[in-house]
Amino acid sequence: MHETGLVRAAVETAAAAAERAGGPIRSVRLGLGVTDELNPDSVRTLFAAIGAGSACEGAEVRVDRLDPTDICAGCGRPVGEAECEACGTAERRFAVPAGLTVIEIGLQDPPG
Repeated sequence: MHETGLVRAAVETAAAAAERAGGPIRSVRLGLGVTDELNPDSVRTLFAAIGAGSACEGAEVRVDRLDPTDICAGCGRPVGEAECEACGTAERRFAVPAGLTVIEIGLQDPPG
């Protein structure tokens, strides 16, 4: 199943980040491309099932739809009307997000 593979990759990404940071995950914010027909509720349920027994277990999962956006043709960062603040490039391209992306990971506070 397509969504199982996408969610498994998101769980692995989040768990690896938690391992590097040295603590379990409190929350995860996932971005879902507008072209994907995945159900956010299904994504949350799969994340909980796949993440059981890992640093992701019990994490609050938020799933946001990612809108198409203009990105810098030079560095790939989102840009507004002006040139890219990061690299100074004026050229941009239109990007339509696809798949499932880990946007943000909130770690639990260390005990004590």
